Amino acid sequence: MNSKNKPKVSIISPSYLHEKYVAKFLNSILAQTFTDFELIIIDDRSLDNTLNIIKSYKDSRIKIIEHHYNMGPSIGFNDGIKNSVGEYIVFIASDDEVCPTYLQEGINYLEKNKQYNALFFQLEGIDENNHLLKDK
Repeated sequence: MNSKNKPKVSIISPSYLHEKYVAKFLNSILAQTFTDFELIIIDDRSLDNTLNIIKSYKDSRIKIIEHHYNMGPSIGFNDGIKNSVGEYIVFIASDDEVCPTYLQEGINYLEKNKQYNALFFQLEGIDENNHLLKDK
């Protein structure tokens, strides 16, 4: 974290029934070359093992918000934003994966191009077996 103990980036990640994917997601976030971030995961009352998997990661940058009943992803995003302190906000669902330079490239671009307030990255879809979906 920076000198003010506020991260540069707040990653907001709603999560619901993602036990099959959440470990890959967490590993991809924790492998980022840009490390000045907080990861706010909002578990939307998952009934599978998602929350236990998330809690098994011991990293001070991970913050968990637990919903006591299912409220939907919009409420999850809003709860994450309300609890964020970063200069930039990034939205990534907990069933996604990102390349190691994802945050670094985005932050570098925004820092060099102050006329922009937001970025959108093209996504590549994969199936449940991690195979690229060429038709999507």
